[in-house]
Amino acid sequence: MAEMITIPVELDVEQLVHAIQRLPVTQQREVSYALEDLFFGLLIAETENDEMFSREAAMAYVKRVEAIT
Repeated sequence: MAEMITIPVELDVEQLVHAIQRLPVTQQREVSYALEDLFFGLLIAETENDEMFSREAAMAYVKRVEAIT
């Protein structure tokens, strides 16, 4: 079994996109899914403590804010 190591590398977004485009299509999909999972995981972690409103409560909140401004 091959041993995995991590090597830190600095890339700008353009270099990263170019590197992903050079991968075979199946690996491009794997990278895309991994990035989506990471993005949504971070988004969920960032917002999991936010208060959730029902549609009606959200509309009432927007109306109150609009009335103030």
